[in-house]
Amino acid sequence: MSHSQAPKHANALSALFLDDSFDCEVLFNEPASRHTTYHCGGPFKFFCTVNTIESLQKLLRACDSTNMPFFMIGKGSNLLVSDEGFDGVACSLGRDFRKVNIDEEKCLITAGAGVSFAKVSQLAFNNMLSGLEFAVGIPGTVGGALGMNAGTGGVGLCDVISSVSILDINNDYRLKKICKDDFNFGYHYSEIQKMGIAVECEIELKKCKTWDLKVHMEEKLKKRNKTQPGGHNCGSVFKNPEGDSAGRLIEQAGLKGTRIGGAEISELHANFFPNVDNAKSQDIMDLIRLAQTEVKEKFGVLLEPEVQFLGF
Repeated sequence: MSHSQAPKHANALSALFLDDSFDCEVLFNEPASRHTTYHCGGPFKFFCTVNTIESLQKLLRACDSTNMPFFMIGKGSNLLVSDEGFDGVACSLGRDFRKVNIDEEKCLITAGAGVSFAKVSQLAFNNMLSGLEFAVGIPGTVGGALGMNAGTGGVGLCDVISSVSILDINNDYRLKKICKDDFNFGYHYSEIQKMGIAVECEIELKKCKTWDLKVHMEEKLKKRNKTQPGGHNCGSVFKNPEGDSAGRLIEQAGLKGTRIGGAEISELHANFFPNVDNAKSQDIMDLIRLAQTEVKEKFGVLLEPEVQFLGF
């Protein structure tokens, strides 16, 4: 992006985009379809890939001062953006946030929030460290996984982290390190997002036998691939109600295979709504609302979406 002196009438955000010290790639009217696993959705007004903590702080402060809506985006694997797009800043974490280090003696992995979650689990496996087996096949970034406490089988990322470094939303986005005991988390829920923007975390693991770990991880991946559809989807659309399965309820409601436009409720797993034929975001949203309505009428259960909505 070329830089020049900001005009005197420019607001804080416009001036920042023209600042040579701002280490960030800025794209204008960038299609959401290029940045989400659903491969649909309208444009982001601004799509920023920020490379340093300092530049991220500048961006967050500029958005606050101009009342510009702001959204952190990882790999877009749990996100549905409206067909009208998002009239704000979508921010992706670049260079400095994509670093990962391992302390083999302490069995500790330090990962930036922009690191692929799959990369971290693979690093653990390569170094004979146990504790991240549940992460096999889970898409997205560490930041996204922290925000929703991503996991399977009753185990989530927050169960194995020791600390998280955030930019504190209550203290002008200053860097703050919080311990695991300093925030609440649960099933697909983490309090971190209410506290600030996660930029890094420390993950505590345990040594194990390579063979045992290899067998366990391969079994997890095999089961995942057998029971979940591929293609353009966001993973599980709904959280599982306590003591039940969203997929089972949707299937029992007779909705497997139901199609609206280019989206359908998967025949393989009813809690997956893939984009099978150039679906609009509205097609997927209409399926989500249909599933909620039918399950509520038949079983008295209101399904809670796991997927995040932006721009609706």
